[in-house]
Amino acid sequence: MFTPEGLGFMPPLFLSFLEQLSEDEKTFLSTEKDRVQRIQTVLQHPFIMEKFNSIQLLSGKNTEKSVQLREEGNGLFGLGKFTQALHRYTSAVAFAPVDKVDYSLALANRSACLQKLGEFERSIEDVRMAEEAGYPTDKLYKLKERRAQCLLGLGERKMAMKEFDSAEELLEKSTLSKESKSKFKANIKNQLNTPMEAREVSVQSTIPSEITDIENPHPNYPGMSKLAAVTYTPKRGRYVVATEDIPVGTVILSEHPLAWNVEPDRISTTCNFCMHPIRILIPCTGCISAGYCSTTCRDQAWNEHHRLECGTLAIVFASGLNSFSFLAIRAVCRSNPKELFENKSEFIKASENFSYQPCEDYTDRIYRGGDLKAGLSLQKESQFLDRDDIILRVLVAAFLAKLLEKSKFGEIGMDNDDLNFLGSVLFEILDVSPQNSHEIGLLQTPTKDKWSTLAEIKNLGGGLYPTASLFNHSCDPNIMRYNSGHLMVSVTCRKIKKGDEICDCYGLPWYAKPAEQRQRITSRFYKFSCGCAPCKESWPLSDLLVKTTLSDLKWVRCECGSRVGRKAGDTTVKCGCGKVNHVADIPVDRIQRLVDEVNVYMCTKLDWTKGLGCIEELQTIVGRYLPTPTLEYFLANISVWRSLWIQGGNKKVVKIL
Repeated sequence: MFTPEGLGFMPPLFLSFLEQLSEDEKTFLSTEKDRVQRIQTVLQHPFIMEKFNSIQLLSGKNTEKSVQLREEGNGLFGLGKFTQALHRYTSAVAFAPVDKVDYSLALANRSACLQKLGEFERSIEDVRMAEEAGYPTDKLYKLKERRAQCLLGLGERKMAMKEFDSAEELLEKSTLSKESKSKFKANIKNQLNTPMEAREVSVQSTIPSEITDIENPHPNYPGMSKLAAVTYTPKRGRYVVATEDIPVGTVILSEHPLAWNVEPDRISTTCNFCMHPIRILIPCTGCISAGYCSTTCRDQAWNEHHRLECGTLAIVFASGLNSFSFLAIRAVCRSNPKELFENKSEFIKASENFSYQPCEDYTDRIYRGGDLKAGLSLQKESQFLDRDDIILRVLVAAFLAKLLEKSKFGEIGMDNDDLNFLGSVLFEILDVSPQNSHEIGLLQTPTKDKWSTLAEIKNLGGGLYPTASLFNHSCDPNIMRYNSGHLMVSVTCRKIKKGDEICDCYGLPWYAKPAEQRQRITSRFYKFSCGCAPCKESWPLSDLLVKTTLSDLKWVRCECGSRVGRKAGDTTVKCGCGKVNHVADIPVDRIQRLVDEVNVYMCTKLDWTKGLGCIEELQTIVGRYLPTPTLEYFLANISVWRSLWIQGGNKKVVKIL
């Protein structure tokens, strides 16, 4: 529940709380079935009551800091260091309280910097926000002139002329001398008569629909393909199988999360709403803990959930709690508080039920991943936890409930019963998050339009995806996933036969980590022992695989499907079924040509259709003649993942020194 660093006030608070509890209280908090009673017990404990009642929300806004940053920006601007000045002005905007004139001044300064950097559209946006924020009337003519200049830069001459006219009218409200006003008007005429250079317009790349959209969504699970079905067995729990043969390259899942969070060190570079990169930060107007890529995302986030959580995030950052607490807050804030409290029994039922077909818990039989009830119905972790870990989870849930009571979430009018119930819901989300949340990634690469061996995935944050959580794990998954913003898309990396299980990978692929390490991780964090083929057979890491040649071939696959050993130099191998296999029949040259073609089409030319054709042929030949694992098997599967990230995934192009 804590960050790896173990810093913040919650770790020592928890240890002190344990010391205050009697053995009976510890037993009650860890075993009582009524979670509401657990939360109530914590909130009414004298040691906790005193501390939680003193909690104050933190906006982080600071006028003095904003002014200091703006002045530093002015100094850099005067030296022509516009990029550095932009960073200072952006910080000044973030720290400035929106009801103070300093907010409008910081926006105006940033608009000037953006204009110098050729970011005309964003400069115009800052001008608009500065005006709306109450920029001083006697200086308003400057903003009108700046907007006009940016419009000229965009080739919008007629609109620019109107803005210049407005600037002239506002001169009368300025404190400029008569001579300065005359110079300003003359400068406007000069600007209108000066020919503008053609501006290069950047075109936003679009993601091919064939790697993002489900062709035929499932009627009961809209985030999943109709080619898949949810099933259940006591041994394996809920899992997903193919309802018919599914070709390689098929989108099986496309789902937005119920809840998501941005890593604390990325709040200024990753949008807190869509999780796309931030070019010019638009801060929350109420706190400094959420940044956005546009005013559209900021306003949507505010209307959907952030108005309810604003002021709480900074305290959670300071507490030392990990991402699961942010997911819990976001999940409940995306629900309607009034509906939550008026329908407590429905949410309790969703949490207590573990339906073999989760869609049957809904009257319309539609399982929506963005519904809080879907999150509450996922597999819980507390059954595997020891006593102190359960108590910690109850304490954290009570703490988060108290935070939300003090936020706008609590302004609807919460009584103690509501508060305790809210804490129990937060406990449930904390309980499902460790086993069901997924990382949201970013491809960091030196090349924009082709795969690089230097590319690597970096963590942006995490998300809770209820539909994706219905898929079981395999260290050799038959689907590969990527993120576009916080959207998760899973695509088949090889053909899946009707009736076969469709498996995801929980970040532990056979080719990257040895079996012993994978088993330790699945046992510790996911509470199961993986029984997939790579674990049973101890497949080697991909770095240890070599290109297949006839001279070095040690194993072949018989036509019956069996794996048959071959001694060095043997030209034939006989299977237990009686079949004699001729080594020379294995089309090794064709296999290697297909490997090269797959790499070219999937990772360089990004020709999805041709690449899939080559993969299908390669996998068919390899599957017929060569038992897994082989280098060719690995390259065919991983090429799908690489192409998905290059074409559709979150991406940051960096220089490699």
